[in-house]
Amino acid sequence: MKIDHTNKVQSRVEFFRPYWEPVEKITRAPRKPESKLKFVCKRCELFEECLGAGIKNHIFDIPRLSEKKYGELMARGIVRIEDIPDSFPLTDRQARVRDCVKKNKPFIGAELKGCLESLSWPVYYLDLETVMTAIPLYSDIAPYDKIPTQYSVHKCSDPGRDLEHYEFLADPSRDCRKEFAENLIRALGDSGRIVVYGALEKTILSGLADAFPSLSGEINSLIGRIINLESIVGANFYHPGFHGRRLDLIYGFYVIRSKDA
Repeated sequence: MKIDHTNKVQSRVEFFRPYWEPVEKITRAPRKPESKLKFVCKRCELFEECLGAGIKNHIFDIPRLSEKKYGELMARGIVRIEDIPDSFPLTDRQARVRDCVKKNKPFIGAELKGCLESLSWPVYYLDLETVMTAIPLYSDIAPYDKIPTQYSVHKCSDPGRDLEHYEFLADPSRDCRKEFAENLIRALGDSGRIVVYGALEKTILSGLADAFPSLSGEINSLIGRIINLESIVGANFYHPGFHGRRLDLIYGFYVIRSKDA
């Protein structure tokens, strides 16, 4: 069956017509145009090789920097975090980043030590992986549902000692969610904190509890033992070397602790 899209195409032609002349002028110029910093540069993969080259603490490292605040900083000619005056309005987290960069010292919150010392042993370090598909792989699963397929558990009975490892990998030819949950319940035992690094694990466990009511009690007990290290460290620790990135925050925290040990 043929469908005539002529009218739609012509309307798009008229939409883009005003752009033809300036685009042609730029593409046919003998030299490339001078680069100019814009807010969209923040998401460019080539930024650090382009306008961000040589700028160690660019204002784009400020977390959740709004376009409005970016414009205000640019109007003052400020592109480095260390040049942001203390009087410039920032959120608490943004101001923390600015202060750490200016002082070249990490921020350590007063609650960090207490939160970490609240861990009850044994401690289980949990990480799991999921898959999402547009067409459900199994029955009773919606499109793009997160299906847990793999977990890794490292168990420490004491700080830095007696490390044990448990793992599970699902069979892709069948729905292994219940088997996944049952194995994870056994691996995590019935006492001790479960350390995760984000919200995914809790979300997946909640979904498994809903999917398998016979296991909901044990799964909800696991959820109650979860401690999210990302949120603890995010609220209580920052290092200038993180450059505003939360992934660096987590890994950097361990690097710093290992160096201090």
